[in-house]
Amino acid sequence: MRTGSLKWAVWAFIGIAAGLSGPGCETAPDPNLDAVTKARLARQYRERAEQCLARFSQDSTAIEELECFTENYRKATVLFPDPREWPTCYFKYGQGLSMLGGYYLTLRNKLKELPPGRQSGIEEKIREAEEKTREYFQRSNEALEAYFQTGYANPRAYDMASRQYGFLGDYSRALHYLNRLSQTRRLSDSDKEIVEQRRKFYTRMLEKEAFRKGAVPPSDLEDRELDMGGFGDDAPRDQGLDVD
Repeated sequence: MRTGSLKWAVWAFIGIAAGLSGPGCETAPDPNLDAVTKARLARQYRERAEQCLARFSQDSTAIEELECFTENYRKATVLFPDPREWPTCYFKYGQGLSMLGGYYLTLRNKLKELPPGRQSGIEEKIREAEEKTREYFQRSNEALEAYFQTGYANPRAYDMASRQYGFLGDYSRALHYLNRLSQTRRLSDSDKEIVEQRRKFYTRMLEKEAFRKGAVPPSDLEDRELDMGGFGDDAPRDQGLDVD
């Protein structure tokens, strides 16, 4: 599904350093608990998280439900500081942070698209939404990097990491995970086209960086924006890949 709605944008992207904890949130669990207690808490966190996500899927404006999903998996990562003990919770935590980043990215874009008569005084809101987007994407990538270290290879995780690194301007990592995605998943013809567009953009941006440093001359790649809808003002704007 590829639409321009706020609901899609949040789902397409899947923090805060120590988490999203605020007033009313439970304290972090003790990672030194016995195995039985850990298993019980892990089940509780997972069940609560998925309940929150189900409610969010019914109302994409209920950001508190998305925060609840993310917070419960954050606590799971505290409970299991070694990602190898429960790789999925790190993937889910990264997914939740990414979805939150997508939420604020969509908000930023919608604020930028307001007609001139309604733009007075929104510069600060745009800046705040941009900062939240970057922070959530950075934290998401940290969780996904931990997940990748376990040896698991979820194509959706590669897709998220590639897109988020691209937004953050780390085109080397963006290209790395785009290549990993291509190597681990048979893509549809439409997704192959999206991947190739991204690859060209990331490669071009890396060449521009090298050119500015005086390392290499510019290539023959066409120097234009790829207007596809998603991250920065000059990044590929595709709507994500249909990978699982």
